[in-house]
Amino acid sequence: MYLSSHFRSIARKALRGFWALTIGVTLVAVLLGGGVDFTSSSAFGGRITHSYRDSGEYYNVYIETPGFSMSRTFLDTPAISRALAVIVTIVTVLAVIQLLIGGAVELGLKRYNLDLLTRENPPAFATLFSRFSVWGRAFGLRFMTVLLIFLWSLLFIVPGIIASYRYALAPYLMAENPDMGVMEAIARSKELMDGNKGRLFCLQLSFIGWNLLCVLTLGIGYLWLAPYQNAAEAAFYLDVTDRTDAMPRPDPTAEAEYTAKEMRKL
Repeated sequence: MYLSSHFRSIARKALRGFWALTIGVTLVAVLLGGGVDFTSSSAFGGRITHSYRDSGEYYNVYIETPGFSMSRTFLDTPAISRALAVIVTIVTVLAVIQLLIGGAVELGLKRYNLDLLTRENPPAFATLFSRFSVWGRAFGLRFMTVLLIFLWSLLFIVPGIIASYRYALAPYLMAENPDMGVMEAIARSKELMDGNKGRLFCLQLSFIGWNLLCVLTLGIGYLWLAPYQNAAEAAFYLDVTDRTDAMPRPDPTAEAEYTAKEMRKL
């Protein structure tokens, strides 16, 4: 049973020589709605709001879609109004596209990261679109997962957070097994995450320093952090499914940390 440091080490090894490709794949996935956390409430569509202030002289605009948000105040002029109309139209179309195909792209991204680790298939950009054949099930999986998390969140915030970890492996399962049903993937994820939710939480928490650095770079750092974290979480999935032999070995320092921890248990 690997630690967070092992998953990060494995991810770095897997990404060697594939950083540029993986950044490109992840960026396209985000734009198409498949590179965001589909267990969040923002996984479906987005919203666009606008209002006037100061007697109609200024125009406040807030746009949000999965993976993108913008809040700006503009002077209300004919040219600005036309430009905003174009932007709103583009963002609306993008939100609809994300809503319709985001689930399938999500599965393709999971499949790509598994290929990156196991090399069962050579990592390829086309893998991102390899699960469009199960578009309906991918859409259903995203819908049901968001619905279940929302229902659990009605009890309190904490049950909703726990539910998001409970169903976190469902897209990996369907990405590997395209014929798997929606509820079967959700049930299997629930089974696999029994006793492992805290491990995934710790893995995600271990990236908090990198996230803070990305904020300081105005988000540019996420171009590298997102592929790194996705690969580490794919390594977590392979560990939970008892396939550590299928991915690279962690570096010696991480191995020593793991051995020391195991010795302390004896």
